[in-house]
Amino acid sequence: MAECFILKGGGGGADLAVITAVAPDVLEGKVTVDREGNPLPGTMPKIGQAAIHAKNCGLNDLGLWYYIPVGYYFKNDTSGELPWVYMSRAEVAAILGIEPWKMRGDVNVCGVQGGIPIQNPDVSGTDRVRATGMSNWAGTINLQVRNWHFLNGVNWIQQDIPNYQPWNIKNGVDIGGVIGTFPDYSYLANGQTSF
Repeated sequence: MAECFILKGGGGGADLAVITAVAPDVLEGKVTVDREGNPLPGTMPKIGQAAIHAKNCGLNDLGLWYYIPVGYYFKNDTSGELPWVYMSRAEVAAILGIEPWKMRGDVNVCGVQGGIPIQNPDVSGTDRVRATGMSNWAGTINLQVRNWHFLNGVNWIQQDIPNYQPWNIKNGVDIGGVIGTFPDYSYLANGQTSF
């Protein structure tokens, strides 16, 4: 036969008025009581696994930050591993503003492949690339290059002009560093020869 003791007026027992814990303050799987003495199951997640996806992340003056999910974090009983929080590489790349058009094509950052094409020398044995076009505007020669390319090991743009030779330029005239050697026969009258 069991006995029951009823405690009256401050002679012991729990004062339920002092309870401040609510369900999110108590671990999942544990039960406490509320102020009315009713059972109160806990809802705080118990997190003992590694690799928990963060709720959000951002960038501020201190660096890259993460919001961790609410819960009780503990060392995993089986593996002994501590839990850790992450954001995916794509999420981090988006926060940091990593975009293909900002990087060389041979670079990959956070899974984002650079999009700026690499232009290596294409004239054999030199540090030159061939121009993609040429124009002459009132005494200037303009060489066209590949737009949005990173010139890697390239110091010169080359345009082949087969007739740009000293013997095709008037003697003594300097055109872009080439001094002409073609004799000047302008002093002769029409129909005369120089010999």
